[in-house]
Amino acid sequence: MAKATKQLDTFDALLADAVAAKATDLLLVAGHPPQARIDGEFKRQGKRVLAATDTEAFARALFDDKCLKEEVPAYGFSITTRQAGSEGYARVAVSRAAGAFSLNARLHGHAPIPSVKECRLPAAAISLLEQPNGLVVVAGPQGSGKTTTLYSLVDWINQNRAVHICTVEKPRHYGLRPAKAIIQQREVGVDVNSYPAGIAAAMNQDLDVLMPGEIEDFETLGATLYAAETGHLVLTQLHGNSVGDALERLVEAAGETSAGTVRRQLAEALRGVVFQRLLRSVSGKGRVAVYEVMIPDDDWRTRVRNGETLSTLRGGSGSLLMREHLQELMHEKAVLPEDAKRLAADLGD
Repeated sequence: MAKATKQLDTFDALLADAVAAKATDLLLVAGHPPQARIDGEFKRQGKRVLAATDTEAFARALFDDKCLKEEVPAYGFSITTRQAGSEGYARVAVSRAAGAFSLNARLHGHAPIPSVKECRLPAAAISLLEQPNGLVVVAGPQGSGKTTTLYSLVDWINQNRAVHICTVEKPRHYGLRPAKAIIQQREVGVDVNSYPAGIAAAMNQDLDVLMPGEIEDFETLGATLYAAETGHLVLTQLHGNSVGDALERLVEAAGETSAGTVRRQLAEALRGVVFQRLLRSVSGKGRVAVYEVMIPDDDWRTRVRNGETLSTLRGGSGSLLMREHLQELMHEKAVLPEDAKRLAADLGD
């Protein structure tokens, strides 16, 4: 027991150091020093190389034997950052590589939710938050800052609209502090057993705005689209390399038998997609999001109903192309020129 306590204290200290360095992840792999991802790049946290016995000791202190035997990732560790007593969250996963345990902790909520101004969200994105109902999607590749943007959008509603906001999260990434809105945050595995159960609970409580943290299965997809169709404003996030790619993945998740139904629901309920990529800041501190905002028009909705490939469709009036936002950021000298040129090349400019 004393040994496990010592390992937990060591792990907690590593997390605290990563949080102090404003890292997004802490990675513990045998044969390497502890590594923290800071501004998108891994940096060593100390010089001591971890042995396989070290990572195994961490794993056994944090996870039960059944989890380690089945290699099932476990999430939801809540930690204190030791930074002015604020509380944050670490999503901790364990796995094996070359016979040794490795651990990753994704860090969340250790700083206030950034405002839409701090995120540099364009007016086209903020206009979506004034919609009374429908679906708003935040999309982007893995690690592109979607979760931060999603919370920033939800907190804008909290600050500006007297509504009832319910979130369903796995895990909870930030703690929303009520302003004008009434807020209930439900965590899967803590407050409810699943996303659909959390959505059902919210729907039974005079809901205005729903935020499912992600859509992980067809049942969650169905519950999310139903909420958007029945008079609620729903914000969620999807993985994808473009606006069309993210929406195509949504349709594909429904399978052949339900794809037509999901297309019809998207055509009716979708209010807009905020797609983003991250570039390095000129200041050398942090990264800057480059946004594209797709707002459907009647032509888009008709084409979706008719089964056209979503990746070929463009939004209507009020939409913002990523190249347009990139040009604004380049004019402001907000992003590194080499990163901007690389992204411009990817966009076909």
